[in-house]
Amino acid sequence: MLRRHITKYVFSFIIGSLLAAAPIHAASSVETEEGLSAYSEGHFEKAYGHFIKAASAGDARAQFYIGNMLFGGQGTDRDLVLAARYYELAALQGHTEAQVALATMYRSGAGVQRDYYKVLYWLEEAAMEGHPIAQLDLGHISETGDNGATEPNLDYAIRWYDMAARNGVVRAQAKLGQLYLGNPKTPDDQALGYAWLTIAESNASSETRADIASVREEWQAKVEKSVIDTATETAATLISEIDPANRD
Repeated sequence: MLRRHITKYVFSFIIGSLLAAAPIHAASSVETEEGLSAYSEGHFEKAYGHFIKAASAGDARAQFYIGNMLFGGQGTDRDLVLAARYYELAALQGHTEAQVALATMYRSGAGVQRDYYKVLYWLEEAAMEGHPIAQLDLGHISETGDNGATEPNLDYAIRWYDMAARNGVVRAQAKLGQLYLGNPKTPDDQALGYAWLTIAESNASSETRADIASVREEWQAKVEKSVIDTATETAATLISEIDPANRD
């Protein structure tokens, strides 16, 4: 945790100096809105012109969109190194989409040197601000340890999957259900797991519902009826706590 905060302060000192002479004015917000309008109409060069003005004034949204356009070569030449720099400018200001984008670049080594610790750092920054896909991704990393920087830890996996599941991410709901059912630590864990599988099945798209239903039916044949009865009550409570805005 200490290393995480020290890293952020170092990043802030280096990148923040680039913004010190560029306070955010209302004009930069106007430029960003103009850029978004032009972008939505497919006028990418015009959008880039608006975004670059706002980004130079420190507008995090504009910095994020400049990162996107540089990454995809929209309205400008493709430049992954510069894209990463703009994502970092926005990420340091707490822009969660930029934080996830930067983590993705550090994972793949696109435009930056591959660094799995920075993957974790930026995903955690976004996840703690409620970004559901960052939470899901951290759940997977914690479950499998496949990022090269951490060992598998099911307790951490459950923690992150739970956050994502409550944010409405169906894949997290299904994974959480399977982890609780397969690794129960308390008498109530299996009921909780079955409840999450039931919720995942009801929220799933037509492409994934059958697969989740198959998993739930396998567990239905394994657990006691009392577990299923308790799960029904638990699911009703959980549903009231789930953010319906996010879906896979």
